Amino acid sequence: MVTATGIFLVHNLIDFSFFEPGPMCTFAMLSGAVLGIKSESKGRRSNAISISAFFAITIFLIASGIAIVAPICVAESFALRGEENLHLGQTTSAAAANQDAFKSLWIPNSDYAYRAAIAMQQTNLSHEKIRAAFDAAVHADPMSIRTLRSRAEFELSQPQPDQRSVIDDYEKILALDPSGVSARIEFAYALMKLGKTADAIEQFQNALRYNDELAPDEPKRLSPHEIAVLQRQIDEMSQKLNTNNH
Repeated sequence: MVTATGIFLVHNLIDFSFFEPGPMCTFAMLSGAVLGIKSESKGRRSNAISISAFFAITIFLIASGIAIVAPICVAESFALRGEENLHLGQTTSAAAANQDAFKSLWIPNSDYAYRAAIAMQQTNLSHEKIRAAFDAAVHADPMSIRTLRSRAEFELSQPQPDQRSVIDDYEKILALDPSGVSARIEFAYALMKLGKTADAIEQFQNALRYNDELAPDEPKRLSPHEIAVLQRQIDEMSQKLNTNNH
């Protein structure tokens, strides 16, 4: 059982179900049960040590519950309320609930800030407030490609987008996933919208180059039709760029 609980902790380096109230409470209960199973103590000294250890573990579990489990339960209740409000079309309440969830944890959870930003977009709040929510989500988890992409798309949708911000976000995405074909295509279209034709052509070409390196049976590989569309896009943009230069 000790080995099993240890493996559970190792597994949660990938799948963070440990931080959900149910699995966390179950883990605490199992750990307590395993610690309670012991051989018969011999002598007063052994009994005294066992009692001391019991009280120390009990105090530790109570403190952990107050410091970790309780805030997570509160945050999850806010997040569930936000999800329900979003399904009901109450976007303002959904954004507020997810913001409360994000603020209630002393260890920031990027997903709550991300959900708040998505709900805010549907409420037509100011650019500054939505941007602040995305910034908080990225700050909490700088490795989240989903959040970086959403922030870039939001900025790109503005009447006067911050070009440097959009480009920085896509460059961070490519740094996290250098061989990502779809990310390079998205970046290329973003560069087109920003009027950076030469850079867009380069990203389209990079996308085709990385696509050629994928295995023939790779599901992420572009279809022949998609490749033809991109090649035609490159040709048209190159012709237009040459015409403008002359």
